[in-house]
Amino acid sequence: MVSTLTRREITVASVGNPPPRYPGPGHSEDALVATMMDFWRQQIEPVLLDAPDLVVLPELFDRYDECPLDVVVGLRPAMLAASREMLAEVAREHRCYVAPGWAVPDADGDWHNSASLLDRSGVEIARYDKLRLVPTEFEYGLLPGREPVVVDTDFGRVGFALCFDLNFVELIELHRPLQPDVMLFPSRYHGGLMQAFWANQLRSHFIGSVGIVNLTSEVLSPVGHRIAGSTNYQQWVTTKINTNCAVVHLDNNRAGPLQALKQARGAAVTITDPGELGQVLITSHDSEVPVADLMAEFGIEGIADYLARSRQVNQQAGTPARPVSLQ
Repeated sequence: MVSTLTRREITVASVGNPPPRYPGPGHSEDALVATMMDFWRQQIEPVLLDAPDLVVLPELFDRYDECPLDVVVGLRPAMLAASREMLAEVAREHRCYVAPGWAVPDADGDWHNSASLLDRSGVEIARYDKLRLVPTEFEYGLLPGREPVVVDTDFGRVGFALCFDLNFVELIELHRPLQPDVMLFPSRYHGGLMQAFWANQLRSHFIGSVGIVNLTSEVLSPVGHRIAGSTNYQQWVTTKINTNCAVVHLDNNRAGPLQALKQARGAAVTITDPGELGQVLITSHDSEVPVADLMAEFGIEGIADYLARSRQVNQQAGTPARPVSLQ
């Protein structure tokens, strides 16, 4: 089936500030909630000046750092209600998607470490419950999710991963058939090379929001190339990405089809080579011209098809496809 999703250039923002430190006993629930909301309004404000289409916040963004377990659990309902209201207001006023990481109960009342996506009207259109919890999260009464989640938006298909998830390669295989255009990564952990690995394996843009001081929040391309990131001076970043793109291998494409495409389309197409990978990213800057149409027109084979064809010819030559155990 041919996708009817519109894929295009958008402005994305990641706000990687850690939440404030718990001020200690003696503060009312209302005061603690109000302080948290005021803090995040101030942190989000700078990126709104760039009129983002999407704002990503860290994992458990509205939980105080160094906060006693009983206080965390007791604050959850009030904090979640206030966070929903505040972020929905941001989404409506600025006509942007907002993706927070927060603790959310399901229909049975079980709490999860979750990532949500609010649409431009402030309505929650997707929620992903973290699939791989660290053991201490169970002490907070959290339970793991059951399946990956993707949602279609006005710029492409969005998927989610949370923090510890990045360590589990099998989760990539669960996401692969869902074909996300953008993976959102609210976290309290950077993940290092695993960010680029996930981006490249899913051929998806990857937006990390890492709520830890001195760890960068970064935006990666589908070939794992760093597009932009926060710095030691500011813990937020805004940049543009274009989801009207595709990854191809240089084999059989470099000398003929890719050159012909560039000669024909000029500045309307960008071919980005990250180096050393043997893969490039083709981006169509005209949202009315899907990159898939350009590839078909110029006979350019996508990387998924190329790898599948390579597996097939190797198997036909007698090399079995044996399962590999990844630890």
